[in-house]
Amino acid sequence: MTERGRWRLIVDAAGSAPFNMAKDEAILRGLENGRGLPALRLYEWRNPAVSIGRYQAADTLNRAAQESGVQVVRRITGGRGVLHNMELTYSVVCDARHELFTYGIQGAYRAISRCIVEALKDVGVGAELTAIGGGRGSGRAARKKDSCFYAPSRFEVMAGGRKIVGSSQRRFKRALLQHGSILFGMDKALTDTVFGEGASARMSWVSEFTESGMEELKRALSLRVSEGLGVSLEEREPFCGEETLIKSLEHSRYLSSAWNISGTDEVIEDGLKASGI
Repeated sequence: MTERGRWRLIVDAAGSAPFNMAKDEAILRGLENGRGLPALRLYEWRNPAVSIGRYQAADTLNRAAQESGVQVVRRITGGRGVLHNMELTYSVVCDARHELFTYGIQGAYRAISRCIVEALKDVGVGAELTAIGGGRGSGRAARKKDSCFYAPSRFEVMAGGRKIVGSSQRRFKRALLQHGSILFGMDKALTDTVFGEGASARMSWVSEFTESGMEELKRALSLRVSEGLGVSLEEREPFCGEETLIKSLEHSRYLSSAWNISGTDEVIEDGLKASGI
């Protein structure tokens, strides 16, 4: 296996919402600037949190989340809102050295989703890819449309006719990040409070279909990503400066209401450029 085929495997303990988002971005920025290795990262969430898409309006979801005592954090990736609670989150980060980068947005999305489908099948979930996007529907509560799981798009992962995985992507000039939520369990009451009555009915989760545990899913996903993308996954040390960058992003971006609520990042980007990141 050549160096370009060696990827880093990161299996993290449950972290806070700001930390989880900061670490994904730090790995992406490291690769963009020639530092570190491509990575598969698997992680969970210390407390329930809502992440919203890069360009998503935060007002309605923020009010609903605050009423439920749930933190809101804005992703650098696109898409719509996700309630992170009883789930396994994955992130795939690679640079232009790997052919995944050359596939384009849809091609990379499909390749990664196929790995997830096979991993879910391995643990007893009859998952499949959507061929075409679903309709928007006419849900009673407009807030449901703020949910990533409101309707499937092309190459989404489904089980039992409903979405079980919600993913989003961000591409830089030389690197890409795709991360997503694999629903493992479901707090229906909290989901419906945040996204509107009936929102949970549009979702599937792993424990509906199998008694396999979280650790089995992690092993299956690691194996299928390794096989599907043709890479060797190894636990490796962080790149030089990674932990400092994570802390910087956590405090300057993901704990900032200017970013999380308004999506304003000019000051953040200027600071990163001034630091040579």
